[in-house]
Order: sequence, then structure tokens, then C-alpha cells
Amino acid sequence: MPSPEKKPYGSMDDLRDEREEREEKAAAQAILTHGLNVLFKIAVAAVFVLLLFYGIRWAYSFGYSVFTTPTMEAAPGRDVEVTVLEGQSIRSVGEELVQNGLIEKSSIFVVQARIYGYEILPGTYTLNTSQTIYEMLRIMSTAAESTAAN
Repeated sequence: MPSPEKKPYGSMDDLRDEREEREEKAAAQAILTHGLNVLFKIAVAAVFVLLLFYGIRWAYSFGYSVFTTPTMEAAPGRDVEVTVLEGQSIRSVGEELVQNGLIEKSSIFVVQARIYGYEILPGTYTLNTSQTIYEMLRIMSTAAESTAAN
């Protein structure tokens, strides 16, 4: 009985099979790499869009708050006495107003003071929770309505 013919190691068929196998692996790896690259780009674009969306939303909300400041309470509100010291910064005055329940955010107070060009004068002021930031700024920047702090 004739023995089946064995091909010698490294025959052309074996080399061709190995090459085809390497090419298939390389093609599969290229497809996987391309797919991951596309997914990464989509994820980066999605994060960018979300950041842009929330950034625009925050900017709109902040701008709206600056130009349409609501009062903390409806009229008649409650009176609060506030003392502004010589050299006190606008930011610290705003923080004091927040602590006294006169305004919600000191940053809006600071921005409005700068936009409208108000200079806070030292003195003791009686402010009301039913006043807007603009009204409070007007009061605190008028020397006739303030009394010097001791």
C-alpha cells in the first residue's frame, strides 16, 4: 500500500497558508483599530457638544441673571442694615449681602457694579429684600444716602 505523500516542511502551500493567515490577522486588526478610532472620535465629539451645550446654558443663565435680577422676597420684604467699611472690596460687600439674605449670588452683584460703573461708598445702609441688585447698588453709591461708618 502506498504511503500518503508527505509534503516537506516549508512547502509553497504552507508558506502561502501562513501568509494568508497573517494577512487575515492584519486585516482584522486594521478593522478593529479603525473601529476603535471612530468610536474615540465620536466620544470626543459628544463630550465637546455636551460641554458646549452646558457652557452656553450657563452663560445664558448668568447673563440673564445679571440683567434681570429678581428680588429675594416680594414687597414689602424685610429691612436689613449693612455697613460698608472704607476700602472694602465689591466682592466682599456682595458676599455680605448674600449672608444677610439680600441677594442670591455675589458674582452677579460684582458684575452689575462693574457694568454699570458703580462705586460702593463706605457707610451704613438700610436695604430691603424686595430690592433688586441695581437698586441696592444705586443706594450704596450715593453719598447723600449713606452715613459714615465708625
